[in-house]
Amino acid sequence: MFRHQKLHNICLICALIMLLQIRLALAAAPNKVGYFTASSYNLYSGESTLLRWGQPLGSTGTIYYNLSVKKPNKAKKILKLRNTQSQSFNRTLNTLGIHIFYVQACNEASECSLESIVKVMVKKRKSPPKIGQTPKFKNSNQPINKHFRISWPSVENASYYLLYENEKQIYRGSNQFTDINSQVVGYRHYTVVACNNIGCGGRSGSASVYYYGAANEVENLRSSLASQQLNEYVALTWSIPEGAVTGVIYHIFINESLENTTNITRYNAKVKKNGPNIYQVIACNPNSAGCGKGKSISVLGVDLITPF
Repeated sequence: MFRHQKLHNICLICALIMLLQIRLALAAAPNKVGYFTASSYNLYSGESTLLRWGQPLGSTGTIYYNLSVKKPNKAKKILKLRNTQSQSFNRTLNTLGIHIFYVQACNEASECSLESIVKVMVKKRKSPPKIGQTPKFKNSNQPINKHFRISWPSVENASYYLLYENEKQIYRGSNQFTDINSQVVGYRHYTVVACNNIGCGGRSGSASVYYYGAANEVENLRSSLASQQLNEYVALTWSIPEGAVTGVIYHIFINESLENTTNITRYNAKVKKNGPNIYQVIACNPNSAGCGKGKSISVLGVDLITPF
């Protein structure tokens, strides 16, 4: 009987130990939350982020959560949620800097897990850029079919720019320049708009380019004399042709041979032979844009007549 009583006591002790282990297990702090995330980790001031967290792994019974935040440049945490069963929290943030959020899981015995952390950066909200700056280029006269560079000054808060030719957008990008050209003679007007992810500013002032091609035939070609003695000179004059731009030059031919090139509208031409001397003037625009048709005039060359 004594032996039976001893065995009974041992079993009772084992049962008490098991019960104590169960109670300790139930009273032990839960694990950290399964996950802790933010819908956005980078915000502009005044925007919101949604915090979410998961139930601790292996948890039993009712779980409660505490959520706190440490604002930028603050030493202490501020408790935002206490003993809540919710697993999300939406927060609008205004203060610039890094906001640190802490969440922990607790059981019914107020035993709590280690904290999980999420950091959210709040930046100053951008505003749309101001009005764009007028584009610029080296020369307002440009030959057709040849690229040249157009540029514009930077605008504060701008992350990209739009370039318009008349009303057509021809460039979008972060550079402050691009290379352009045209295949059609005439004026084109260029404006710039500065933009960022918030919006765009106003359109800049207009910069105009005249695209030119070949010059036309010279006009009003005249000679000072209809005839002249051999080896003497006549004065040729003409008018600037249509389509000519700054830098136009004139090739002077005498009897089908190139005699000279000038950038003015007059030339003293030599009479080189008896009989008709053919003088031809051809206008050419700069940058190899092209030349017009030749315009010709004839002057009669005569020998010096010796008096009897």
